[in-house]
Amino acid sequence: MKGKILISLILLIPFLLFGEERREYPCYLLPEAPVLDGKEEKDWESIPEATGFFLLGGEKYAMEKQTYFKCGWTKEGIYLLIKCEEPSIDKLSARLKDGEELFREDSIELFFYPKDSPNYLHLAVNGIGSRWNEIGITGQPATPWNWQAKSFIGKDFWAVELFIPFEVLKRKASDGERWLFNIARNINTGPTSEHFTCWPPLRAGFHEIQNFAFLAFKERALSLEEKGKIEEEINKPFYSFLIGVVEGLWRELEKESGSYREAISYGLGKEKMREEANYLNEAWDELGKLMQREKPSLNELRSFIIKYPNLPARFKEFNYKVLLEKLFE
Repeated sequence: MKGKILISLILLIPFLLFGEERREYPCYLLPEAPVLDGKEEKDWESIPEATGFFLLGGEKYAMEKQTYFKCGWTKEGIYLLIKCEEPSIDKLSARLKDGEELFREDSIELFFYPKDSPNYLHLAVNGIGSRWNEIGITGQPATPWNWQAKSFIGKDFWAVELFIPFEVLKRKASDGERWLFNIARNINTGPTSEHFTCWPPLRAGFHEIQNFAFLAFKERALSLEEKGKIEEEINKPFYSFLIGVVEGLWRELEKESGSYREAISYGLGKEKMREEANYLNEAWDELGKLMQREKPSLNELRSFIIKYPNLPARFKEFNYKVLLEKLFE
């Protein structure tokens, strides 16, 4: 009896999962099938781009190396374009071939759990387009199935373009249907804190299906105007987080604006303090410009946060140094 109950619960898991609220990416029809070369070309221009990958283990966003993806479909299968920021492109680890353990290198892992399917499919692709796959979490990879991947390595990023036929997924999608899915990234070039990132907020590992996102199929193409609005909605949580960080910095610095500005002015006149004073003065000016903008872009906000880390602490430390300098004049 206990065995039958356990089997029944296992069979119910997919239905329970598909009924929960979770992050969702709307997957629209592509006007035509893209040419697979790892590059973003005209075929992708009407497909919304998603970003805001989380660090594995919680709900903190990756800040130094974000990942972006677009996903569309045709009657034959699913297409993805994934772009990975990589300032240290010369350190990219991507040498393994088809069927080898690609997740040990700089790579993307994909998980698809079609509705009414008994298990999910797990695929991986590295920076040179090598493929790996398995059914569920078996630990026994199969010979790469009939799906395609082409990569492109740029100056400060690498990208991969994929086509996964519905025949490989064992299930055809239909309008309005939602599948569980996950896009995750392995980063071997640092920082250590961003070694594992994923689009859904996962905690224990990439196979955490109870926290997978939804891939929602829409059987129509988008106009460019529609695409912009939908893209904004998809990335709204990440944008809200970034604008919150920048506004918080502004409020904190404004509390001590008088003394900080005085310290910067003093430091600009001292050769040994000039470099730090210039840095803080530039940061203050750029922060002010961001705050004056009606709606700064997501990339502008994130670029500022990366360029000027730990600003409140640096301002306090510099102010303290100026006070000491004045004391011993």
